[in-house]
Amino acid sequence: MKRGNIAVFALLVVVAAMLLSGCYAAGGFSYKVSGCSERIYNSSAIGLKEESVNVTLVSNSLMIMHNTNHFCSQKIAVDKIIHRNLITIIEKFEGNEEECMCQSKVEIAINPLGKGQNKLTVLKQLSPENIELEYEGEFR
Repeated sequence: MKRGNIAVFALLVVVAAMLLSGCYAAGGFSYKVSGCSERIYNSSAIGLKEESVNVTLVSNSLMIMHNTNHFCSQKIAVDKIIHRNLITIIEKFEGNEEECMCQSKVEIAINPLGKGQNKLTVLKQLSPENIELEYEGEFR
């Protein structure tokens, strides 16, 4: 298999796995939230892995992986706003604050992308008043 074909095949496998695992998918946008297995009982998240956002461009698709720390009882829903070449991902954390903290992995796939330069912003919405910038970048 050629290198480009391998990348496209890998993306298709990931998207298919996300669809089969019960995650949300609609119109070129899908996401899956997993994790919260390691729990730390203090409100400072000391002992959890550092948060990270990894963005991969494969063919005409964008893959985003976000390892994020949050309160154990919180559920994560993901929304998107796409306007031309501006992509905004909003991870909404719903639930009560408590002493128990954990880390989840949010996997997001977006396709197809607009032609030319695209700008991605990933936001973490802890409450309507508390929104944090997690990632901002541009790609072709």
